[in-house]
Amino acid sequence: MLAWEECSDCYHWDLGQNKCVLNNGAECEADPDPQCRQIKWTYTFGDGTSTIHYTDHDDTDDAAGHTYNGFGIYTVTVKVERINVSGCVAHEATCKVETVKVKSLLPDKGIEVNDGDNDPNTKSFVLKVEETGKVTVTATPEPNISESELPDCWSLTGGDGSSKLQRTVDINVPAKTVLECTCGTSSKTTRIYAVKPNVYAGKSEELEEDPGLYINVNWDDDDDDGWEPNDTPPDAVYTGDKDDPNIEGGDSDFRYFMTDIAPESIKTDLNDTEVSITFGGNVKVWETTTKLNAEGESSAFSSGTNIKLADLPKNLYLEGVSGSSEFKDVELKATYLPCDANDIVKITVFEVTLTGFFGFGDMQADNDTSFSAWRASSDHDGKISRDDANADGIKGDNDPCCMYFRNCMECQGTVKPSGVSDQVTFDFVRYRWGKWWIKFGEEAWELKDNSTPWTFDDPDDNPDLSDEDQEPSETNHIYHIDGPGWGKWSRQWCDYFAQKVNFREFVNVEIYGVNYQCSDYYKWHSQIYLKPYEGEYRVTRDSMNKQKLESSWIIVDDPNSP
Repeated sequence: MLAWEECSDCYHWDLGQNKCVLNNGAECEADPDPQCRQIKWTYTFGDGTSTIHYTDHDDTDDAAGHTYNGFGIYTVTVKVERINVSGCVAHEATCKVETVKVKSLLPDKGIEVNDGDNDPNTKSFVLKVEETGKVTVTATPEPNISESELPDCWSLTGGDGSSKLQRTVDINVPAKTVLECTCGTSSKTTRIYAVKPNVYAGKSEELEEDPGLYINVNWDDDDDDGWEPNDTPPDAVYTGDKDDPNIEGGDSDFRYFMTDIAPESIKTDLNDTEVSITFGGNVKVWETTTKLNAEGESSAFSSGTNIKLADLPKNLYLEGVSGSSEFKDVELKATYLPCDANDIVKITVFEVTLTGFFGFGDMQADNDTSFSAWRASSDHDGKISRDDANADGIKGDNDPCCMYFRNCMECQGTVKPSGVSDQVTFDFVRYRWGKWWIKFGEEAWELKDNSTPWTFDDPDDNPDLSDEDQEPSETNHIYHIDGPGWGKWSRQWCDYFAQKVNFREFVNVEIYGVNYQCSDYYKWHSQIYLKPYEGEYRVTRDSMNKQKLESSWIIVDDPNSP
């Protein structure tokens, strides 16, 4: 309240005593002039407007309200007059009035996205996680004044720092940071999302791209609805599960992976934004392990499909369908579209193409005695035996009656991709169906009881004997050399021997300690007849001509006759 100066020849109003007093200090017994109780207030607001109002001396309502139409700094003048007989002026004062609002609160980088709340004072920005990244967020007042000129009601919260006009936000890990700036009834809120999509495929973050994920081409038949390994397979071409539209019970060769995003709050706050999943042509992706959805329709998931954040996490299954040309040449990538933040898993798809079988050695003539003659033993009336013929406890080349077949068969495969990792090994696997007969003189052929349906016949994995090479050569070949499957039976002498054997050859790759079929099946068969020739038993030329290397099987209609 302004102090009064003298305002009359004989008296003045003493605000401290709240009464009229004589100029000589004596107290008035009565108010000599009621008009001295009136006070005039004149406000000039600095924007071209003013107002006047009056109060009694004891009225505390001495303020004037005013609303400015624009933000800025205005000079306000207050003139106070006491009205009496002489009409003297008591006081006049000026002050500055600041009208300030928060004009903006914006980061120096990031992509603004629609957060769906329809509030222009709230904004959301997304950007990818950066190992050493920071975002600077600046609050701008209107009018644009310095920090020292800000009114006391100005406040900035969130982020790192203490400035009222600028803060920083670390974006080296996925996180949501909220900054808020207020001044009176004016406010702005900004949300900063450091975003990281994630593809969880069983590899740690640091191993996702090197060495990445290893998978095999899905050549096996998990639900046994392709051709079976029986005696009379259908004519249809076997394609494996990779081309089977329905895997009943689920496919064990599928690799599970999950797509998600961090921070967790972004899936609620920005649930309409999307992640895109892309992958190369060597693989397919499915939403179920059976390849069918609940409605019985294909659950195939196309590369480039977008998924709303509200639908994350998303569980999917990866299938290899063709071999890689080189290591890590397939990318499985999840990309958060607004700011192109992504996560990549590099994939190598292993496949072996069986390039054929061929005889190891020249065709032998009937009179060729090397490696294929079983000499008659007088101890056993000139007959042959699969076992230790002369009962000397030794089986092998030195046993005159131990069968040995010169023309071994070789299976060769080409490995994709080129080169080999020390984390995978290859192994030839064989299934065999065989029947064996023996004959005495002119008697009927006798089918041996060890003739089998299809059984597992693991080739001898012994690199020291050079029968199988599991490590690709410089030309990316692996191979397996083996005899064509002699039958075994209890020691029994005979005059004639015959065998017919069907084989299914394929290759497994061992990935992370688990074996997966990585090649098509190769079918072949063998027919061998042994009969006397000039006192010795030979694999005859007629037999050798019946070694069939094409993709076919022997069909035995009469198992009692070869």
